Amino acid sequence: EIPLRLVGSEMCIRDRLSPTSLSEMFLPYSSYLFMIMQFCIGFLFFRTYGFLRREKETMLLFSFFFVAVLGMLFNYGTSIKGLIRFVCWMVSILGLYVFMTRATDQRIKTFLEASRAMYVLGGILTVVCGLKVTDDMAYGTAVFFWGSEAITVQALIMFFAMSIYYDIRYNERVSKFSIVMGGLSVAFCIYHNSGQGISMFGVMIVLMLLNKVCYERLWKLAKPMIVLIVLTIIYYLVITLRFTEISFVVDYITMVLSKDVSLTGRDAIFKGALEIFGNHPWIGYGYNNAIVNDILGRKFMQFNTAHNSMLQMLIDYGMIGTGLFISLVYCWMTRMYKQIEIAPKMVYFAIIAMFIGGLVNMVVPSNNFWILIILGISSDYQYQHRMELETS
Repeated sequence: EIPLRLVGSEMCIRDRLSPTSLSEMFLPYSSYLFMIMQFCIGFLFFRTYGFLRREKETMLLFSFFFVAVLGMLFNYGTSIKGLIRFVCWMVSILGLYVFMTRATDQRIKTFLEASRAMYVLGGILTVVCGLKVTDDMAYGTAVFFWGSEAITVQALIMFFAMSIYYDIRYNERVSKFSIVMGGLSVAFCIYHNSGQGISMFGVMIVLMLLNKVCYERLWKLAKPMIVLIVLTIIYYLVITLRFTEISFVVDYITMVLSKDVSLTGRDAIFKGALEIFGNHPWIGYGYNNAIVNDILGRKFMQFNTAHNSMLQMLIDYGMIGTGLFISLVYCWMTRMYKQIEIAPKMVYFAIIAMFIGGLVNMVVPSNNFWILIILGISSDYQYQHRMELETS
């Protein structure tokens, strides 16, 4: 159970324990400690469950990592510490992939039960942390248990989706626990006026309701290719600011989310980020670069990234790396789409919601995104494993 408990503590809690990062207690070694935790989790999963399966998704994932390191080496420049950070991150993602595709159903169930406990604990500590940083909330710089407000709502949508997945897969109905925790999560987003959080939870809840009332019609329209094409169009409209020409979108932003049409100054950062992307459009600047902060940070102090998932991915991994990532997401979403079980479709909805949240922040591919999308394909591998046992 040691690897299982470690993944629950590291990937769900990560390095936040209070408004002041726990890692700051160990300066100047904080980043090294975090990297060691990531590497150990991935290594323990490999040691426990073996290696990756030979399939097209694995090849796409390794190709994506390869492009990420190319950008680091040739376009941005990196240190030995940067390469170590990349290796530790890669091992943690691959280890999680091995666990979700090779672990027994009981192990995954235990993992999900641990995540529900962390959902409650993290929610309580988020409220406690919020009481201590009220002065920062007005400026959007408050740091909660899981991190910033943006990271917090990403964690909440991940835990909510995992809780729904657990309910449907093992109990065949949504529990009162998920309803209550989901309601509290939405309340947090509304209280802090988080447009990202309101949009993500809104999209997921609407899709869940449509799944109940018009199942067949919904899934005819929600094919992975159609979803990704629609999301691509939406991202294009946002990045190029063409959405300002659509009246009902403007009304939603200004009246429902109570935000300005510039998306809190993101129109300016998008223009600057597009110029940065144009410098190295093929393979980008690589994993964990700080090029946006280096070039635009002084002009837009509150923005250290492009604050748009696809635009930041284009900067980080270029058109080749982003294309590989989208291809990988398409393959995994297709696995979820084709499954007979309802539970993976709840994760499918959450992935769509995360893409919507990524319009104004870095959600895809965050750690929360990786955990959720790999969880979504786990039941397909469990089904294959059961068929192999029956035939043998």
